[in-house]
Amino acid sequence: EALAGVEPRSSRVPFYSTVVGGVWDTAGLDADYWVRNLRETVRFGPVVEGLLGEGFGAFVEVSAHPVLTVGVEESGAGLVVGSLRRGEGGAARYLASLAEGYAGGLPVDWSVLFPAGVGVVDLPAYAFQRRRYWLVSQRDGAVGAGGVVDEVEARFWAAVENEDPGALADTLQIDDERLREVLPALSTWRRRHREQSHADSY
Repeated sequence: EALAGVEPRSSRVPFYSTVVGGVWDTAGLDADYWVRNLRETVRFGPVVEGLLGEGFGAFVEVSAHPVLTVGVEESGAGLVVGSLRRGEGGAARYLASLAEGYAGGLPVDWSVLFPAGVGVVDLPAYAFQRRRYWLVSQRDGAVGAGGVVDEVEARFWAAVENEDPGALADTLQIDDERLREVLPALSTWRRRHREQSHADSY
């Protein structure tokens, strides 16, 4: 009774059916079709392969949670994104998914998100000439704002690397005995730091 007045109609966008394994007129999405959908073999793989063969390389899974993206990715699709996720059904998640698609090359009309009359500014087209605009750890040879290496921090890391409690205490300007109370923890941290650095090198 609730669906009595609902009738399927032909769509402007081609509908690829996993029931028939190809394009299907959506005017035929009646009760019989959905019974077949439940009872017959799902031809998901062949349909995706057919779309790839026709030149489609980007897929968007419009659903409450992306469960088919892995299967599509395994078929060799170039870009596969979802729309919403379980527990993330709001506009922020949807916009993040749009951004994923946009970064992958899909056309997205961002103008609809802004008030009328607001212009869009393109990013500069020139190269950034490999200049860095963020701070780098002093341990990696970074320099301070004045262009001089922070000597105190350099001495600190040298003392840590050399496991020199006396030099470390002098650098931190604390009592040597108080420092020795935390040395076991420092030693554990240093070992983990070395292991992580070794792992990062691969």
